[in-house]
Amino acid sequence: MEKYSALHFFIFCSIDLHINIFSKIKEKQGDLDSFERGVQDMEREQILTGHIYTANANMPFAEAMYCKDGVIQAIGLKQDVIRKADPGAVIRKVRGLILPGCTEGHAHISSTIDKLYGVNLSGGETVKEYQREIIHYITEHPNATVITGQGYRNGVFPDKGPDKNILDAICEQNNVMVPIVLQSEDCHSYWVNSIALKQAGFESETGWIHELDKNYFESILPVYSVEDYKKAILHYQDLATMYGITYAFEPMLSERKEYMTAIQAYKELAEEGKLHIYFRMAYPMFDGDCIEEVVAQILSLKKETRSECFEIIGVKFFLDGVIEGHTAYLSEPYADTPGDAGQCLWRLEELKKAFMAVEREHLQIHVHAVGDGALEMALQALEYVNEQVDITKSRHSITHLQVVKPEQIIRMRRMGIIAVLNPYWHLVSDDYYYQIETPYLGKERVEQEYPVKDFINAGIICTQGSDYPVTIPPNIWNCLGLCVMRKRPESIYPVHNPSQRISCQKALEMFTINGARQLFLDDRHGSLEAGKDADYLILNGDPFLLPEEELFRLQVEECYVKGVRVL
Repeated sequence: MEKYSALHFFIFCSIDLHINIFSKIKEKQGDLDSFERGVQDMEREQILTGHIYTANANMPFAEAMYCKDGVIQAIGLKQDVIRKADPGAVIRKVRGLILPGCTEGHAHISSTIDKLYGVNLSGGETVKEYQREIIHYITEHPNATVITGQGYRNGVFPDKGPDKNILDAICEQNNVMVPIVLQSEDCHSYWVNSIALKQAGFESETGWIHELDKNYFESILPVYSVEDYKKAILHYQDLATMYGITYAFEPMLSERKEYMTAIQAYKELAEEGKLHIYFRMAYPMFDGDCIEEVVAQILSLKKETRSECFEIIGVKFFLDGVIEGHTAYLSEPYADTPGDAGQCLWRLEELKKAFMAVEREHLQIHVHAVGDGALEMALQALEYVNEQVDITKSRHSITHLQVVKPEQIIRMRRMGIIAVLNPYWHLVSDDYYYQIETPYLGKERVEQEYPVKDFINAGIICTQGSDYPVTIPPNIWNCLGLCVMRKRPESIYPVHNPSQRISCQKALEMFTINGARQLFLDDRHGSLEAGKDADYLILNGDPFLLPEEELFRLQVEECYVKGVRVL
């Protein structure tokens, strides 16, 4: 999975919070079946009046929108829209902002399964809290043959990271002799006990396992069924609609490798009519794979599983890891370890071949690149492909982009590469910014990381991704606040790289029309225009009128897809 850390301060991700979130969803839906209620709303013609952000560059704002049969029939000035509407259309005045449905540009949706069936460490702030959650899980699952979970933060531990001795002591004290494999919140490392190390046949003094070494533990992980994955996907869908996400992109992960099971779950949910938002996916490829075989498999899966709500559209490439694991690939060594610049997970010549094969089949390339060294490898491979065939319209994308050189931004623009950014992480915090990023990268690099505004000013199409479940919950309105402020209102720390703050309108453009472009959905989605599907949100306030610090409090009151109310 991805990333780097997350923003503990505002990651309201305890189990109690999840319970509150979903009880809130139920309260909003009441005792009505949401789909049936939505069909009733769709069949009724509506004229919505109020402040409308359209995300249409030719007319960014409107006063009214007329929807009928799930399609926007007219939008613009109130008097013009009313004149074009049928006489029986209901006129509804809306107080909060009306805007297009939003896109989640990078989320590991299938990994929700680890939240549902394992130890949830996301809310922990100390080692003691992690211990308490693990012990609670053991108590609740006395017959478990393996203990898995996700969400611990590397920054909580001392310099050497998580220690197997902590887990061994828990096992001894609770008379449990099973392997424990816990995944970090950035999903780039494991914390395992001695039993897991023995079963995997892997030696480690600490039990802190990074990147490709995690593959040694694959056989230990529990095997989940199609039904398990269906529950996980629907769980995410409920969460997504609560925040106004109507389109979501999943770049699949490396661990567990239950790709076919997860894809089958999506296929069955689509056939059962249970997907009411749009899901798009990228299938992973790794250095050493047979490129031709993987591409052929992707094309076959794409054909077999394609539906309106689910489609495999691209290929995911991991080029490096994360800063906190010293696994991000940098152009210059880490500040605290001279000579160590991390390692690229692909050889350049193989990457060129893979990119060429993917482009040839009109699939989208989606690259994980945290460090500027990894970004350089991606750009060189993309430039190689661009020399053979014009890729400026292919909508290939690169995500994370933590450490970037100015000239690399220019090269991305020349090839039409989309920047999938993670504004949830663009802030100063104690345990990551000061304890990890600053000593690892050095003051100069850490102060220049995540250059959002530079990407936008260069003319690059920018979108946003939470990297869920790295960021929990994937509250896009927190993302909006951080795009504008680059700090939390209650934070005692300074603004992170203040020159990279952007306007509310630019941020919403990222969330809406740009996100739809990334997923090749912009022909009918992403903006509110006559002829496009009536996919829209109604907020409880207007971000264009609110003070910056109030952006974090925005909520979606109603969410519609094709005129059907799904929240």
